[in-house]
Amino acid sequence: MAVVVINLSGVVQSWNAHAETLLGWSSTHAVGKRLKDLILPPEAKASYDEMLPPPSWKSKHPVRQQKSIIPARHKEGHRLSLVVEMTPLENREEILFQCNLQDTHFSEAANELSSPLQHELVAMQAAVARLMQCAQDIVCIVDSNGHIRKASPATQSILGYKPDELVGTCIYDLFRFTGDKEAARQVLTSAPNFPTTIEVHAVHKDGRNLHIRWTFQWYSDARVTYCVGRDVTLEKTTIFAIRERDERFRSLFEHHPDGVFQIDMHGRLQTCSATFCTLTGYSLSELQGKRYFRLLRHDEIPKLALRAIRIRGGHAQRIETTGRRKDGTQYDVMVMVMPLMVEGQMVGFHGMARDISAVKESERRVEYLSTRDVLTGLPNRALLMDRLQHALSKADRHGHTVGVLFMDLARFKAVNDSFGHAQGDDVLRIIGDRLKHTVRGVDTIGRYGSDEFIVIVEDIGSVPDLINIGRNLIQAVERPIDIEGHKIYMGVNIGCSLYPRHADNAATLVRNADLAMYEAKSIGPGAFRLFTADMNERVKVRLVGESQLRRALESKELVVHYQPRIDMRTHRVVGAEALVRWQHPERGLVPPNEFIPLAEELGLIGRLGEWVLHTACRQNRHWQDMGFMPIKISVNLSPLQLMSGSSLVSEMRTALLDNDLDPQWLELEITESTLMQNVEATLSMLAEIRSSGVSISIDDFGTGYSSLSYLRRLPVNTLKIDQSFIRDLTTNRDGAAIVSATIALAHTLQLKVVAEGVNNKEQVEFLQAHECDEAQGYLLGRPVPAEEMALRLDKSLMHAIVGRSSK
Repeated sequence: MAVVVINLSGVVQSWNAHAETLLGWSSTHAVGKRLKDLILPPEAKASYDEMLPPPSWKSKHPVRQQKSIIPARHKEGHRLSLVVEMTPLENREEILFQCNLQDTHFSEAANELSSPLQHELVAMQAAVARLMQCAQDIVCIVDSNGHIRKASPATQSILGYKPDELVGTCIYDLFRFTGDKEAARQVLTSAPNFPTTIEVHAVHKDGRNLHIRWTFQWYSDARVTYCVGRDVTLEKTTIFAIRERDERFRSLFEHHPDGVFQIDMHGRLQTCSATFCTLTGYSLSELQGKRYFRLLRHDEIPKLALRAIRIRGGHAQRIETTGRRKDGTQYDVMVMVMPLMVEGQMVGFHGMARDISAVKESERRVEYLSTRDVLTGLPNRALLMDRLQHALSKADRHGHTVGVLFMDLARFKAVNDSFGHAQGDDVLRIIGDRLKHTVRGVDTIGRYGSDEFIVIVEDIGSVPDLINIGRNLIQAVERPIDIEGHKIYMGVNIGCSLYPRHADNAATLVRNADLAMYEAKSIGPGAFRLFTADMNERVKVRLVGESQLRRALESKELVVHYQPRIDMRTHRVVGAEALVRWQHPERGLVPPNEFIPLAEELGLIGRLGEWVLHTACRQNRHWQDMGFMPIKISVNLSPLQLMSGSSLVSEMRTALLDNDLDPQWLELEITESTLMQNVEATLSMLAEIRSSGVSISIDDFGTGYSSLSYLRRLPVNTLKIDQSFIRDLTTNRDGAAIVSATIALAHTLQLKVVAEGVNNKEQVEFLQAHECDEAQGYLLGRPVPAEEMALRLDKSLMHAIVGRSSK
């Protein structure tokens, strides 16, 4: 039987193989064409149209079967007479008609034979139609060329196309990628006799990408392929999401910077990341089955027992502990352990282990730095006060005495300024180490300030015992220190207070020891003082003096007076010594011996010395500009100005250059004792000064211990005999012998001699008799301000004195 399916418009939807044989048209050509245009001659088209009901037929008439005989023609043109039986097929979307066509020459015999079969076929076709109607998957009937003959309604819900939109189209056009199209074409052209399944990327009508799983089955009798397409987009998306989740977890597991691991309910390792293996030093095979606690330091395990109970109770735990590697080395580790749940049941634990050795080391370093002095490693101020408080509490319980020794290094600022801060730090480290090895093990020594140290002495037997400890500390500090080939000699002052005698709390105890130290500083390096009640007032006076001296430098309260030097032969003023004075607003004129030591201690002597040097050069230039004969101005140097690294030479040159003063009119004075403290270092600086044309004199000569070998090497011009020898010149035979010998020695070395402290005519006559070059003293002129000195520059005081003595 030739079977053709048409829609309400007469367009062919399906064309079976018997239709091809009967009418000559292939299904590829017939599907999509109007049936009357294919088989009816022109004169029969009107009668054929009467067979089709109007478009409104479905809603007005019941479904019925029609049968008629119509004239037809073959593709080749010969005439046919066909029996046409049309049966409406009810569809949810449209009305279709199944047209059974048979040549009338065979219809009578065929009707007798096929009537039962025809009813069965109709029933089967109706069943197939109903199956396609209710199928949730796409069902398509495709010919051998891939064209869709029939499609189920599911095409609209899945692909967005109505079934009639797909009839006559190629099924390959529904696939997105060329590879998918080729795969489907190979399956369809191979006409498989068994179901064949492929998955392709399909295109929804709105452009969305879908995953469709197609199953193809070829039916040779009908020469068509039944295609069933199932939308597996959600399935594929779900699988992809699961795969992506697994990949993400695997990536996190393998590439997490921390060591990741899993353990079972018994604490045995099941798996771990490569980072965890690196952290512990074990391979994966060595770790599997090992209890995690075995990877920790043994003494840490008991402390973690309670945490393990909480972990087994399903509570995540963060633990900081100490791990032990395979090679025995230890490391700080932070372990985070979380329950591993499957369907609501805890089946094990996830964990992450992080090496926090660097962090913990930093924390320990911070803790160390918060309690230790960075430079010396000794306890700092905070830790000192904490230990002192513990020592006092212990003393209260046992009735002991506690001593606090407050130490301050002498001349440390000069060392720091001269050699640099790096070398100054070396000095502090050396002294700190010496002090640490000097005190007892039960005592505490720490750095309290820049150059200050404190020693806490517990359980003192007696005050002499404490004094003996102080003496040992002083001796330890005073041992020479070798810095850059130079031997540095440091001094120290120590003040001490006792608990409970001098204070009942730690802060007051330290304060009183500090006051005692200030008392020791006023005496000089190497002094040790025990606190007394009256020290507080004296220290207050000293602190006031410090404040006032700093103010004096800022507010220009300092002035320079000049004491004349007289030539013993010409009786004329040939020089003057510049002497600094403090014009105190309340105390009046303060002599230098009351504030120079304080300036040296406070580190102000450099500024003060530079000011005097510039002032003296400026005044000398001014006198010359006034028309006076040039004289030599002498400026005293502090020992600290001669330390290595001092800016003395550059300041001297600046003072001469700024005032346009010839170097021959400047003389710098250095004491004999200062010279002997560091001869080699001083020699190089003096040689540089002397090479610039500035004169150098040794002040207070005879009071120190200079040797003739050094004296011969010194680049000096003048020796100034100390006034202690001049004072007893006429009454003490030994004094006279020393003075005469000194003058002879100086002249032998081609040095000029200046006598200091000349206060009577007998001294003048002795010095003249022994050919002393110059002299100064109250008899010849007291130190006076610059204005008064100008009035005396052109007078010969010596001539007047000698003239009066001859009458």
